[in-house]
Amino acid sequence: MSDLWIGDVDIRVTNLERSIDFYTRVFNLEEIDRGGDEDGRYVLFRDRRSGQRLELNCMPSAVRSGFPMFQARPSTILRSG
Repeated sequence: MSDLWIGDVDIRVTNLERSIDFYTRVFNLEEIDRGGDEDGRYVLFRDRRSGQRLELNCMPSAVRSGFPMFQARPSTILRSG
């Protein structure tokens, strides 16, 4: 298991299923919620060690409008233990 964990992060992605696979395999995150509508979908994860959360958002209309595909809050931190 990795010694890295994720701080609070909200990431916009173009391929939600591929991103889910990456974050569950690399960081061993636990999915705690998912939802959405015609404007977009999201998946919320929790880090099993720290309890911090990561939300992946896939918003096709935002991609077409040129909205940035990666957005991290200022508190985003990669930590090592």
